[in-house]
Amino acid sequence: MAPSFTITVTSEDVSSVGTAFRSKIKSLEKDNEHYEEKEWTDLHRWRLHAENGRHTWKYLESDQDLLNHPEQTFRETYWLGLEYEEVLEHQKQEELSSNLPQPEQHQQTIEALKKGSNFLRQLQMEDGSWGSNCDGPMFITSGIVFACYIVGIPLPRPVRQEMCRYLVNTCNDDGGWGIYLSGPSTVFGTGINYVMLRLLGLGPEHPTCKKARDLLTSMGGVAGIPTWGRFWLCVMNLYDWDGIVPLPSEILLTPTSFQLNPANWWMPIRNIYMGMCYLYGHRFQAREDDLIRAIRGEIYAQKPYSEITNWSALRSYINATDLVKPKSLAQSAVVSALGLWEWCGSHSALNWLRTRGLKEALFQVEADVHSTEYCSYSPAYWSLDIIVLFFAHGPDSHWVQCMTPHFADGLWMCREGLAASGTDGNAVWETSLSMQAICSSMQLSSDNVPASADLEALNAALEFLADSQLLHDPIEIHRTNRHPTKGGWPYSTHSQGYIVSDCTAETILAILHGRRVPSLSQRIPIERLELAVDSLIGLESGKSGFGAYEQVRGWELLEYCNITDTYEDCMVERRYAETTGSVMTALTEFNAEYPKYREDDIRRCIDGGAAYLLRTQYHHGGWIGTWGVCFTFATMWALEGLACAGYTEQNSPAVARACAFLLRHQNPDDGGWGEALESYKAKDYIAEPEGSQVPNTAYAIISLLAAQCTNRAAIERGVSYLTKTQQPNGEWLPGTLEGIYTPPCGYRYPLYKFHFTLKALAGYARRYGNNLLSRARHIKCDETKPHCRRCLEKGRACDGYSAVDGNQQAATAIIASPITAYAIPFRIPGSRQDRQLLHYFCVRGAADLPDHLSSEFWTRLVLQHSHDNVPVCQAVVALSCAHQCYTTAHDSDDSVPADAIVHYSRAMRSLRKYMSAGIGNQEGVSGIIPLICSVLFFCFETTQGNTEAALRHLNSGIAILARQREVGRLISESRDYECLELLEQRLARLDLQASMFDDARLPLTQLSPAVESKTSAFDTFKTINDAQAELTRLQNRMLRFLISNNAFKFWSEQDLSERVKQEKQAIETAYTEWNEKLDQFVRGQSSAPDEHSDYHSSSESAERIRGEEIPLG
Repeated sequence: MAPSFTITVTSEDVSSVGTAFRSKIKSLEKDNEHYEEKEWTDLHRWRLHAENGRHTWKYLESDQDLLNHPEQTFRETYWLGLEYEEVLEHQKQEELSSNLPQPEQHQQTIEALKKGSNFLRQLQMEDGSWGSNCDGPMFITSGIVFACYIVGIPLPRPVRQEMCRYLVNTCNDDGGWGIYLSGPSTVFGTGINYVMLRLLGLGPEHPTCKKARDLLTSMGGVAGIPTWGRFWLCVMNLYDWDGIVPLPSEILLTPTSFQLNPANWWMPIRNIYMGMCYLYGHRFQAREDDLIRAIRGEIYAQKPYSEITNWSALRSYINATDLVKPKSLAQSAVVSALGLWEWCGSHSALNWLRTRGLKEALFQVEADVHSTEYCSYSPAYWSLDIIVLFFAHGPDSHWVQCMTPHFADGLWMCREGLAASGTDGNAVWETSLSMQAICSSMQLSSDNVPASADLEALNAALEFLADSQLLHDPIEIHRTNRHPTKGGWPYSTHSQGYIVSDCTAETILAILHGRRVPSLSQRIPIERLELAVDSLIGLESGKSGFGAYEQVRGWELLEYCNITDTYEDCMVERRYAETTGSVMTALTEFNAEYPKYREDDIRRCIDGGAAYLLRTQYHHGGWIGTWGVCFTFATMWALEGLACAGYTEQNSPAVARACAFLLRHQNPDDGGWGEALESYKAKDYIAEPEGSQVPNTAYAIISLLAAQCTNRAAIERGVSYLTKTQQPNGEWLPGTLEGIYTPPCGYRYPLYKFHFTLKALAGYARRYGNNLLSRARHIKCDETKPHCRRCLEKGRACDGYSAVDGNQQAATAIIASPITAYAIPFRIPGSRQDRQLLHYFCVRGAADLPDHLSSEFWTRLVLQHSHDNVPVCQAVVALSCAHQCYTTAHDSDDSVPADAIVHYSRAMRSLRKYMSAGIGNQEGVSGIIPLICSVLFFCFETTQGNTEAALRHLNSGIAILARQREVGRLISESRDYECLELLEQRLARLDLQASMFDDARLPLTQLSPAVESKTSAFDTFKTINDAQAELTRLQNRMLRFLISNNAFKFWSEQDLSERVKQEKQAIETAYTEWNEKLDQFVRGQSSAPDEHSDYHSSSESAERIRGEEIPLG
């Protein structure tokens, strides 16, 4: 029995939480109540440890322990709610102070991204994972306390103190607790937590206990507690087993085709039932002692415990405050049927059946504990499982000894105190979302160069995710009715052992995002990503949508057998908008990177998911959330999934209705969104009384961006709300509950306000952020023009410059002339619209687009090959459609037309089909078409500001070019060889530009060795293209020299090695010769005007090229 102790609270205790803690903590001295003098724990002595995603809090009780451990880290003080300034004064790492700027308000999106990302990075654990408190249910911690009391596991005094502090801080004004944090008081929440406080040592007259007991008495005591609470009271010897709905183990012996067999139930309910039916079948109860007898006398109201004789009459009695909805006739019939079966089973003739059922239940518990490496899936399971194995095998068994250290796995030191999370942490889930958020922010940073701290954080996160992947199926997979786990990721740790669909999907996305970060190690090979994709495809239910843990097995009619009383929609696995949208997004991005792997299966899953989402949309336009609050949360995932299937506001009435639904609920005063947890129960959007919330606002913005909503003003108002609510140090303050689990139970996900907010801001910056990025970098909006063409056409000042002469007038907007004739000098496949767009490209697009690609590329390569190559033709049509929108769209409409996306997707599919068919494998000419398409795709993505996607196409083209050169089958006199030469020049030029833009990116095309005997490939320049090609070659050589010798940039000339000096001199000589040959070329042009009528054009081109020289430092 745990020793009793008393706890008091003073005003100093509340203030010790720190000013950074701004969530709702009640005053612990209400109504002038005076507690006895006793302190809580010293929060400065708590330390957070992380190992393989297992996050545990340890209290340093002795002064010697305090001296032997380092000072608290930033993340520890953040989670404990201590002053951040204290951390900055004692922090040993210089990086933290640089990444947490002094308080000043920054409203720019890019700056908000940077600060938020930096803040999130500081919360990473030493093992590479992220984690947080996932508390909310007010009955999980009590299970741990009950189990420790029964098994005899001593809870350290600081643990007991902080558990009590959590309940004192979170009780409602009436003195009770609900089933979830801040929920209305119920018999379940109040009764179970009252018993917990008494077991932890609080006396019955402690003000918190007294107030809770008074409320419990006014509600009629615990006689009407729901099934889950009633079960725990039975185990604790505070309720009689005859008073609970029978829990027969014999049902485990029925065939799985029988719908009532637990194999068809939702996995969490199925696993919980194993322990419940085993303890019920044995009528196990804790040893009766003085404390148990005392509690019995305190929790009953109408009749004392000792005077209740007809316990079975209480089976159907549930207090009205706890019923999630009135009991149906079917539920009452189920209770009666179970009671009848229990009466029949009491006869000795059927004892053998009960014995077999209990044996099977014990096997299921043992198998689950073994497959989860003795930690169990969640603290609730751990509490049940250890009592079962304690009763079955004794306290000295390896089962109990191995499970005991894991009692703290799910405990987290919140700012209110110590509480259990819904599972044993959330490391994989939080890490995958954090990694995506940081990657998105890095790709939009002002210099586009990954900081060493970011790379270190991402490498550590990848290492953790790699170690957390499940590479084997569980033992006895068929007997235990488990879904295969090979290839997937769990919610928390590798030990947890259960894959979750959206956890696997978001981890795939995190890994794919990491692969696009320069210099980031590729820790996870493609073969393991393919395993993960296999696991996702295997989770699809009925070719339409995805559940969470496994495929849908049971009928929804089983909900009529729901005897939990407290939850709804929990009996069977079902499809969810959140998991379906997440899986669709992951499969789409994987297919884009690796199109040859199970493409047909992936397309079928995406189409099936889209069909499910369209079928389950609510009439008002939203989707209901089962894992987050609530319609805004699920609508975000749904619209992201539908976007993968090509559905947008412009082409889908369902998506347009969803956008209208979100816009209707935008708060007019601040532009944010705020939704209440009660929306789930009402099955309609309920506004949060406390106003806009950061996570809900982020969900809505992500939704509107995914749907390509044309209401930019509404999106910008939401973005403004997010940037304004960001604190000077980069954080967003806590708000209301973010999550849901087993509705209507609310959960906290404190990192959601970082994950989804950063994602929303990054998405906004990618879509509308050309000017934002330009302002941050202080460059021109269009880096190849003397002025931003878009700004001049729209008659607005160019944001890419600093100050512009006020006398300079904006150019008149150019209005493209309508095209009325579609006569093209050659026949092409496709529709009338295709021919129209190709004609537009011939007369307008090809003239505007040349830039660094030169008109020869468009006329000689693109238009000629579009004549008889479908992929090139469709790519040109897509680019033409985007260009036409770019030059004719209104100022307020920057969205990409749906037709352009359709043409772009067609071109991608045609190219994949062309390449997979193996055309040209023997002749060596197939590389020309993919090379042209890679440049066209690069241009298409560039027009939309999608730098990341554009670079992927560029890198693919360079890789194809290298392979084509290695094959070497083309002869130098062939037409294709000339095309390859021209493409090499164009790709090298684009490659060079990309490396100039991104300091961390080496040029992928190596056009020259480090030191050459010959400084030039041309004795003279015959054309301006020769000069351009030579300059590109020299710039490539220059960049490689600068990057490879970066360590010597501050060295004096005399300290450099001879090799470096020689190479530097060789490059200077090459540039001098290039200038001389360019001057010679220009003079030759002027001396023969009849032969070169475009002299002025050549001269201007020469001067433009000369201006692109890179100075050698």
